Amino acid sequence: MALSKDFFLCGWNIFDLIIVSVSLLDLIFELIEGLTVLRGLRLLRVLKLAQSWTTMKVLLSIIISTIGALGNLTFVLVIVIYIFAVIGMQLFSKDYTPDKFAPDPVPRWNFNDFFHSFMMIFRILCGEWIEPLWDCMRAEEEVRTGASFSFWPCFPIVMTTFISHRDCSKTDTYGIRKERRPASPSSCRRL
Repeated sequence: MALSKDFFLCGWNIFDLIIVSVSLLDLIFELIEGLTVLRGLRLLRVLKLAQSWTTMKVLLSIIISTIGALGNLTFVLVIVIYIFAVIGMQLFSKDYTPDKFAPDPVPRWNFNDFFHSFMMIFRILCGEWIEPLWDCMRAEEEVRTGASFSFWPCFPIVMTTFISHRDCSKTDTYGIRKERRPASPSSCRRL
């Protein structure tokens, strides 16, 4: 089978050929530093276990089938982060000045430009929001402190609502409605 035309009809053989070719390239370029990344690609040979291991085959098929849904979810998440980053820039960008933080410098996490604002919102999404909140309150004038207290809780509430709505969906990736089966009498324990 290895030397016939049928060799290239099997996807696993093509996969193996690519891995071996990359390994050979790694051996050729071994003298050049920085190209050791190619060695890590040899670990992809583990995926060949899916050919004979049914559990791994099922796991890989589930991962591949959810990639599309994760792409859509990531797109919506980036849009929500973008919206809150722009709102944060509008509310707080003029407040992050060196005189408000003297003798310390302006914090690295701020709302002065879009990149830092986007990263600040991502940091809040990751759950690290207390220090940026205090910096924001320190930068903000005392009259406008209400903007901080109205902005900071909104993002976690919106994201929690979005994620919980996504989790409570009654349809899976393919639009098939999930049905709950009633417990059978034999599976119930008697007290």
